Amino acid sequence: MHPIEAEKANTNMQTQHSHTGTDSFIFSVILVVNNSGPRLNTTFDMIARQTIGFHSHVQIVAVDTGSSEVAQDLLQKWAQNYPDNITYFDMPYASVPSARNRGIAEARGEWLTFFDADTLISTNYFQEFCYFLENSNYKGPILCGNWLRYDEAGGNITGQHERSINCRTSGIVDVKQAPECFISSAAACLFRASSVQDQAVQFGERVPASFCGAHFANLLLLAEGSFSVGVVQEAHYLQSYQGMRTRQEQEVWSDPAHYREQLMFGYLDLVQRYQRSVGTVPDFVQNLIISEMRDYMLRMLGNTIPCELSTQQLNDFFELTRLVLRHVEARRILLYAIPNLDLKTRIAILGAFAGNRFSGMPFVIKEISPDGKEALLIHWSTHESKYILQRGSEPEPITWDKQHRITFNDITLCHEYKCWIPLTDNVSRMMNVDGENISVLCKEALLESLERTEVLQKYYTPTSQCPSRLRDFLEIASNEPPEQFRNAWILMDRVGKADDNAEHLCRWIMREHPDQLVYFVIDRKSRDWLRLQKDGLPLLSYGSIEHLQALSGAQWLISSHVDKPVTDPMQTRDDFGKPSYKVAFLQHGIIKYDLSNWLNEFSINCFVTSAKLEYESMLEGQYKFTQRELTLSGLPRHDTLLRKSESGKKGKIILVCPTWREPLMRTGIQGMSTDEKYLFFKKSDFFKAWDKITSSPTIAKLAGEHKSRVIFLPHPETAPFIHLFRMSERCTAMSWNEVKSVQDLLVASAMVITDYSSLVFDAAYINKPVAYYQFPEYPDFNEGQSRDKNYYDDTKHGFGPVVSSAEEIKNWIAETLHNNCIPQDIYTKRAEDFFTLRDGENCRRVYEAILSRT
Repeated sequence: MHPIEAEKANTNMQTQHSHTGTDSFIFSVILVVNNSGPRLNTTFDMIARQTIGFHSHVQIVAVDTGSSEVAQDLLQKWAQNYPDNITYFDMPYASVPSARNRGIAEARGEWLTFFDADTLISTNYFQEFCYFLENSNYKGPILCGNWLRYDEAGGNITGQHERSINCRTSGIVDVKQAPECFISSAAACLFRASSVQDQAVQFGERVPASFCGAHFANLLLLAEGSFSVGVVQEAHYLQSYQGMRTRQEQEVWSDPAHYREQLMFGYLDLVQRYQRSVGTVPDFVQNLIISEMRDYMLRMLGNTIPCELSTQQLNDFFELTRLVLRHVEARRILLYAIPNLDLKTRIAILGAFAGNRFSGMPFVIKEISPDGKEALLIHWSTHESKYILQRGSEPEPITWDKQHRITFNDITLCHEYKCWIPLTDNVSRMMNVDGENISVLCKEALLESLERTEVLQKYYTPTSQCPSRLRDFLEIASNEPPEQFRNAWILMDRVGKADDNAEHLCRWIMREHPDQLVYFVIDRKSRDWLRLQKDGLPLLSYGSIEHLQALSGAQWLISSHVDKPVTDPMQTRDDFGKPSYKVAFLQHGIIKYDLSNWLNEFSINCFVTSAKLEYESMLEGQYKFTQRELTLSGLPRHDTLLRKSESGKKGKIILVCPTWREPLMRTGIQGMSTDEKYLFFKKSDFFKAWDKITSSPTIAKLAGEHKSRVIFLPHPETAPFIHLFRMSERCTAMSWNEVKSVQDLLVASAMVITDYSSLVFDAAYINKPVAYYQFPEYPDFNEGQSRDKNYYDDTKHGFGPVVSSAEEIKNWIAETLHNNCIPQDIYTKRAEDFFTLRDGENCRRVYEAILSRT
């Protein structure tokens, strides 16, 4: 059965409810509609197909706050078909709270619920609430269903929504006695209409839509003086259409009101009303506030706030957080079990939002070295602290450590300290912070001191608990490897593609150090297999028994990629510590954004960087890596690229290579048909901007006059949409599958045009003219990504001009061709300053860096 057709959808099991006419219903659905035409019909259909019987028991009050003609036509059609059930009001430009309050005034049901125009529910949704009311004799004001995440494309429920009430079973819950069961949204909730009307509770007109539901629900509990909530897990409310939801969420976080009005008229108003009415803020309301603060802090810690706030707005925000958190106990922030609230975020909330000082949180063991002789510890405090490693009663020097301030717009959120400490048996070590001995959290165990055997036992999962699907892998990882793989270096680029840093380093090692045992791994089905085999590389087929046995005996896994299918194909290293090879990350390119949140999750023992600025940004920034792992050596493939570029042959290709847009090619198109995807893509600023380039007669004429041609090579994620772009007679679209050698393509290019692709680093390395076409677009390319641009900015450090219009690109192409495709002096100087390692010795430096860490 389809997940939407929930378990008890059998109409033979319906309980009949009498109906005394169209003046009353059991349920009133208040539906706020705003430009949701494509999904609105499905929402109406879901409500109309309810097993309880739509005609007799369900009313829809639709409030249109400014929809398209398509949505308006749908509303009118449904209202005409069901005039007794559907009431339709037009409130242009009304806020969500205003629209919902109008809906409450027009509702005739015993229970009120609030839907968006893209809501999905199980067909027995309202039936389950009726079952519960009949069997429980619940008299309270609020019923809560089960808010679930739904993958429409796959037709699967993927788990509970993080804002669903935190209660595993159906029943009546007193939230004062079970404060973990706080209500954080009106979604999936039903409200007793008589309670709402008697207490005159309304949605706060000045509370932003993202919190107005939680504000309304918790004020209703306060007004009623009844804190019992009915939980109905069998009533499924489904969160779907992730693309649209992602855009809506982005709009919420981009609105300055989210950083002032939400705190002032939402959080502060709520806690102050409870304080005035009952003399305290109950634990469940405190938990709600902490949960809300978590969402702000996680975005600040990750530098993913998409809203540019002025200094005054930031000061107001932090002052409001302190006012709100005066009503929340510090011990609750530190200790209470709230989902997805880690130690770092707790400390940051306590320090930056609440204004407290604290350094007594436990250390966390983040990583164990492959040989089990070292541990990486991390500690967070609200202020800069003093750290001492004690061996017994004596201090012991710490070789590798780093401490830095984590900030948002230069405002301190917390302080983070990382250090590698030795692990030995029969020697007890402990960490001291500001004169106090601090315990260490090792997975679930809290350790007062560190000894090797105990740490390894607590950190790794016992092999006896290995799931059956991994047992064969773990057996290979644990057994003695065949002799031919003992202490080998295993090199690999992507699973199905070579021609990156690992291949170039492998060839160099085979040539310069033939005694070093190396193997190169790639999928046997890859187009590169025969080429590599012909050149005599010692190949292992990805996923083969030989590949896995080689890893079990390897000294190093060396790759241009660090994803788990590359670095841990057996899925046993993280949980069981086997096999115990080290990992060298050669990188696929040069890092210009702050990728610390991603890369800090990987165990890397040698990390290759290519520029001094890149190296320093990792050493001094939020990355966990120190000089223990980091090496400034240059990319191995650049040795070959440099040699090829010195052939003297002039390039003739105008290479156009935009990167991808996640909202256009993944989240934004989930649930759409192919035609809908194409239409959505063609309406985007991304398509319109690049289509002007690929179809330009001016560019085609320029290319023809100089006997050049244009190659349009967008990111692989764009492949399904390439055919939508118009091509001039001199422009050819090419997919990455058609590229035999990226280096040969770059050498054959006269210039490179991109928006944000890192391919320009390779182009600049061999002195190719570069231009950045960064046109205005919505959503902005940088929204949702790290706003900390790390050390690099295209305008300040880029190797060519940053332009925003197709006309500027055309003019730049004309000027560059006129100047014989020689970069301007300013950009040549930037490249020289950035790339200090252009001597053809990158492979040697990488080899020596790995060797020194063996």
